Amino acid sequence: MSCPQPEIPPVDFRSIALEHIIRDFVVSATRQARKEGFHGWNSYNLIFDAAGVDRFLARNPQCATSNVAVCGSAGMHYKADKVTLEGNLLILDVDAGGVIEQIQAENPQQSWPKTYTVQSRPLTNAAKIHVYFRHTAYSIAAFKKLGRGVAKEISAIRDLSKPVDERGLHPNRYDLKGSGKGGFVIAAGGFHDNGEQYTRQIDAPVIDIPNWLIDWFVADIRKYRDAIDETKRLALLHKNKVNTLSPRKRAALQRENNPNGFIISKSNTYSFLRAKARHFAKNGLPSKLIRQYLLDAAPRLCHDGVAFVTSEEGQRAIERIVKFAVVDESEGWLDYNYDDLNVAPSTTIDTTNGIKIKTRTSREELLRNIGQDFPPAISTTEVYKAFSLDPANQANRTLAGRVMKALGYKSDLKKKMGGNHIWRLPCDI
Repeated sequence: MSCPQPEIPPVDFRSIALEHIIRDFVVSATRQARKEGFHGWNSYNLIFDAAGVDRFLARNPQCATSNVAVCGSAGMHYKADKVTLEGNLLILDVDAGGVIEQIQAENPQQSWPKTYTVQSRPLTNAAKIHVYFRHTAYSIAAFKKLGRGVAKEISAIRDLSKPVDERGLHPNRYDLKGSGKGGFVIAAGGFHDNGEQYTRQIDAPVIDIPNWLIDWFVADIRKYRDAIDETKRLALLHKNKVNTLSPRKRAALQRENNPNGFIISKSNTYSFLRAKARHFAKNGLPSKLIRQYLLDAAPRLCHDGVAFVTSEEGQRAIERIVKFAVVDESEGWLDYNYDDLNVAPSTTIDTTNGIKIKTRTSREELLRNIGQDFPPAISTTEVYKAFSLDPANQANRTLAGRVMKALGYKSDLKKKMGGNHIWRLPCDI
């Protein structure tokens, strides 16, 4: 029997949004009574001022009671009068106890900075907090050196020493929202889906993130990636060892449910199935066939795969994999309204020489911001539609290609989606 869902009190989106805009936060909306962004995970309309809030609610009145999302980014946030980079929000989203304590223990000469902090589960898990910082030139450069540029968020830094859940995932330690092209957390005053209210723990100004803290994150993330690489190396060795067995020997081991007869370990089942589902989804395979493949592949290739696909937890895991792997065929992400991207030319006066200088946010910069909401795989036709460009014009084709490459996409001329070449981001690490 499923547990009854808690009744979530209504949220006044407008008042909470304005309260956070006054703090110079960039905000957006979630779907009603949910943590998911209004346009899907990690997709949002950026709202910068009161007028933007009113325009958004006029177009989307159903969001009047939605949670407010506070957005961070190491990329560019566009405003009507400027482009912001340094000073964008970087939010440490702590999911487990011990993270702050570890940082402090490994930096005894430093004091934990006092900055705006929100608890996401104040009643049931006080360790879950959002610690707000402002980006600096140092932090932006550091994240670029990690190989993400401004394209990928750094998320799901997991505790590999803890056992995996039914999805094969280790518990999460922390995320860094705004470490790449953009991420968000729920604003104080909103409600968690378990009914708890996001509550301010420290109501202080947001400070620039200290260099020493950035150095710690960089070192910790590199150690985590090294551990992941070692896990992958061992998994590959195991796979190669199993593949050297004769079919008869392998079948005998599988009948005994011996892990040495399966190329995928029990702990790697979920990540393996998710990777396969994403690969098929990016190449246009319907969700029905993806689900069918997963149900067939798990018993054949994964240790304890039969128990996985027949268990309630495993079935839920497969449904989750299929739900979040499938490419959005509705093209709903193309319906965004980019009011704040329509930057008109402005005239400034050089007071020294009395010369009038016209400045304009470049068209390429505007298109780069639009493209930050693109899915991992997108056809050329969809790109031209989103950019409002006529593909018959060679200059437009050149411009679109330059923007897509700047966003980290690569053109896959061998793969097609709806008869068009596909632009795709590199696979997740």
